[in-house]
Amino acid sequence: MTAARRDNTTAKLRRTLVRMGLLVALAVPGRPAGAAWVNLTPGQIEEALAHGRATFEAWRAAGRAIDELDPEYVVDLGPDVGRALLFTEFSTLALEARRWRAIAKPLTPEDVERILLPVRGHLQFHVVIVGPGRDYLRSHVVRLEQDGSTHAPVRWDVFHGEQVEGRQGRWIAPGYYTFATDGLRPDAPVTLVLRDQTGHEIRFAFDLARLR
Repeated sequence: MTAARRDNTTAKLRRTLVRMGLLVALAVPGRPAGAAWVNLTPGQIEEALAHGRATFEAWRAAGRAIDELDPEYVVDLGPDVGRALLFTEFSTLALEARRWRAIAKPLTPEDVERILLPVRGHLQFHVVIVGPGRDYLRSHVVRLEQDGSTHAPVRWDVFHGEQVEGRQGRWIAPGYYTFATDGLRPDAPVTLVLRDQTGHEIRFAFDLARLR
């Protein structure tokens, strides 16, 4: 893409952000926000895009996989349990900025709005759980805990497991759980809890104060 075309795309995105609200000054990329950002402002949108572009260059130089969330949005409990990924508006947009940079395709303002639409006002958790059966994850009841209160997902999609190659009797399955941010503090820890029929729980803890 030529420099002139890239500058034109950037200018178009900035004009759209101005129409969405006042364009605020960018914060320093990489700075902890002190709280997860909900309903990104135009300035926060630009910061997420800038963060995605910067990490693309740094990760490529280090030989890291581009198609991954920033590590602070991932809780890994090990190969015998599983892991959870937290998609906030910021982490979602930063990841997409890396992906689009990898294929040298500019993000248009319309692309940004489409990417953010499903996650605005929500926290989305993607989990991959290892268990003893094909429907192991589907038997779990899921909730989000914060400050002693519990919250039920507003949407979820849970899949059958597949056998883990080379591990007899072990299955791995993905699940997707979406929670509304209404009633949640964006500056406090949350714990995603998966409880099976026996009462056993798998707990993934995230500190929203350390995220954006």
